[in-house]
Amino acid sequence: NYVKKKLIPPALGKRYSPGHVAYLLFICTLKPVLSISEIHALLTLECQQLPGQQAFDWFAELLEQSLQCVFAHNQCDAAPLPQPSHERLVRAAVFSLANKLYLQKYLAWDAALLEEKSGKKKAKENKKHPAEV
Repeated sequence: NYVKKKLIPPALGKRYSPGHVAYLLFICTLKPVLSISEIHALLTLECQQLPGQQAFDWFAELLEQSLQCVFAHNQCDAAPLPQPSHERLVRAAVFSLANKLYLQKYLAWDAALLEEKSGKKKAKENKKHPAEV
């Protein structure tokens, strides 16, 4: 349940708001590629950068542009077309893997940074003044 995992806020009554639908679209779009914890981390980063509706609009536009780019083979291919089909498929698989690894590494780095910051806060809280010892 996405609410229990704190990916989306609870519904108001039994109704989902447009914001809930935006969260669900984000989650369902990325679920085939990322784990739920990775989606949560990415969603947290996204919400820190842009307000709700603006973040959704940006995500939807980026998704549309990316799909057009991949399926239309316009301006995104580094190598000129045409290529044999198998090469294009292998290239797509390799780019997909590279992008996934990049994202996972960045999310792990960001999580470690947050953990380090919270660890420093806890260390400061646990430190006692020498006069108190």
